[in-house]
Amino acid sequence: MKNSYASYRFISLSSYRRVIVISDIHGDPEGYRLVKEACGFGNKDALVIVGDLLEKGRDSLRLVRDVMRDVQKGHVFVTAGNNDRIYTMWENREFKEEEILLYLSSLDMKNSILANIAAENGFVPDTLEKLEQLHVLAQEKYAEEAAFLRDLPVILESEDYIFVHAGIHPGSLHEQDEWECLTMPEFARQPGTFDKPVIAGHWPSANYSGNRIVNRVFYEPSHPSFSIDGANSMKAWGQISYLILYPGTQSWESGYCDALPLIQVQEDQEETREPVSLLFPHTRITVINEQDGVCTCCLEENGHLITVKKERMYRYKEQMYCYDYTDYHLPLQKGDIVSYIEPYDDEILIKKDGIIGLYKGNYTFL
Repeated sequence: MKNSYASYRFISLSSYRRVIVISDIHGDPEGYRLVKEACGFGNKDALVIVGDLLEKGRDSLRLVRDVMRDVQKGHVFVTAGNNDRIYTMWENREFKEEEILLYLSSLDMKNSILANIAAENGFVPDTLEKLEQLHVLAQEKYAEEAAFLRDLPVILESEDYIFVHAGIHPGSLHEQDEWECLTMPEFARQPGTFDKPVIAGHWPSANYSGNRIVNRVFYEPSHPSFSIDGANSMKAWGQISYLILYPGTQSWESGYCDALPLIQVQEDQEETREPVSLLFPHTRITVINEQDGVCTCCLEENGHLITVKKERMYRYKEQMYCYDYTDYHLPLQKGDIVSYIEPYDDEILIKKDGIIGLYKGNYTFL
């Protein structure tokens, strides 16, 4: 994408009872429906979606159509995300077709709006010829969806807040670099302050949580800013987090919605006092020793030692990395109800109140 100023739009939100903000839905129309239900979104509320409708999930095309219908009702507002720009850049032929083919292969030819369009027309876009066919189809049959995505503003500002997908720099909102607004990493840790709270997605909020994986809305008062990406369609524990604002006040609350099954634990469990958690992209390690498929490793970012099974490690560009990992055992009492994520070695990975951890004991599904 060429360097250019981010598009800007002012929206008035002062007349609404509440302003509900979500982000990074990533091709999950059912999750979109459920999160609106979870926070009781109604006609007296405004909904702001802070980018990344597309990609990673199974049905980006349906999600875009659902959001378009809601926008037409007049109280839903959307900013662009970097994944939303993929479609516009592809439409403008800013990618080589070989790059798009490789990208679709990495998503198993399904978790992209391009794959959704192809599937709706009865084929899989797995050759250069079919990609060209897809271009023709998109221009002929999907002009309305393309126009909606193309026209999404990068920055929205209201009386009380600034909304952007990834982040902004201090200074004029009319002179922000578009691609940085869409892709800025770790916005809550960037220097600078702002006259109004900034609400961003893009960078998973769990990445700010330190030695425990806390997958909830993250508030950084020094900016001030909110990071609300719950890693939906990205992580096994992913969710759509929501932030509820009350116009004209500094009050806010947050929550999340996911589709994970619930279990009831049958045993007490003590909390791990000094846990170690690793989340991409901060997972580079040095292997110190290995025995029976278990490795003692040093996390290069902070020098912490971790013990992980060899299959949880991988090599990339001559460096060793660990997949997302935690050894944190949540404090639990018999009868607690938690979300079941997946088996994790000889334990299970669970979520309680947005915190990710391990449980080793008996349980029953609800």
